[in-house]
Amino acid sequence: MRVGTRTPLITRSDGMTFHLYLYSGPDTWYGKSGGIIAGRTASTYFYASDPLSIERAPVTVIFRTTGLNGRGVEEAMRDAADQMAATLSAGKNLATALYYDGGDLSLFDPAVRP
Repeated sequence: MRVGTRTPLITRSDGMTFHLYLYSGPDTWYGKSGGIIAGRTASTYFYASDPLSIERAPVTVIFRTTGLNGRGVEEAMRDAADQMAATLSAGKNLATALYYDGGDLSLFDPAVRP
């Protein structure tokens, strides 16, 4: 299920133990002040994992988009989904907020990255 038609259809599943899908994005990323943060976009995914006893959990991924066009952003969203699927396949939980920059997916720390 996606919020709207501009949200790409991105899903990952092993067919048995986990399922991950993109719910919304790419969306504008706002700072604490309420202003738009340039060079960033956010996407929200949901996942389920039988081994982790998770029926539905959200994860927001903040993408660094500097130098990416629309197609590049969608490719980054797909790559992030692949990396999250690998984590779930290994039986590990996902953090609620992640940061994607140039192929690297890491924990999002707002103190380090606005």
